[in-house]
Amino acid sequence: MNSRNDSIIHMIPTPKSVPEIFREFKRRRAGIIKALTIDFDRFYQECDPEKDALCLFGLPNETWEVKKPLDMVPPEFPDPVLGINIVRDDARGKEYWLSYVAVHSDAWLISATFYFASLCRFEKRARELLFDSINDLPTVNEVVSKVILAKNPAAAAAAAAAAAVHDNRSTRTRVKTAERKKRLMNREQHVEPVKLMPIEAEYIEHYKCPSCSNEGAKF
Repeated sequence: MNSRNDSIIHMIPTPKSVPEIFREFKRRRAGIIKALTIDFDRFYQECDPEKDALCLFGLPNETWEVKKPLDMVPPEFPDPVLGINIVRDDARGKEYWLSYVAVHSDAWLISATFYFASLCRFEKRARELLFDSINDLPTVNEVVSKVILAKNPAAAAAAAAAAAVHDNRSTRTRVKTAERKKRLMNREQHVEPVKLMPIEAEYIEHYKCPSCSNEGAKF
């Protein structure tokens, strides 16, 4: 961006529908990913620890900008994490710093996206659609981590081993969840499917329908 006013214009919350908000999310996300990968050298230089505390903004034109928090947008609009430049030279190295910025960028993207959604007063179904659309994409941290691991074979091997363990556990959890939901949904006395979240299905031992099961019956 060439001027502060141009940047401010990009921060005005204008999207009005789920598709529009999701497109803006993707564009801001693309800008941040570009800063942390393709443009990393320039991004690193702009995060000078000697400057005042700065933020990384992903912009809806798929670009990025490192700057102070904006002061001419609605005060309730969430700011990215402040001070990414101050911790740049942390003794734990560039990889740690990159992950730090990526994680906080993910949090900001979600906050900004659902700020827009709250302005539109979306109902549950629209919010779920927006969240599911976002969740189908890898997080900024996941993208950045893959880049980091690609440059570090030893770390990549360790991460792959850990991921294999996690995948096995996740598979068992999904199977267990699916079987339990199927068992609950197929009971003849249930008129409607049981609405059960995966985490609830994972830990529930017995289910008792409050409206159609006999008192004390469990399955």
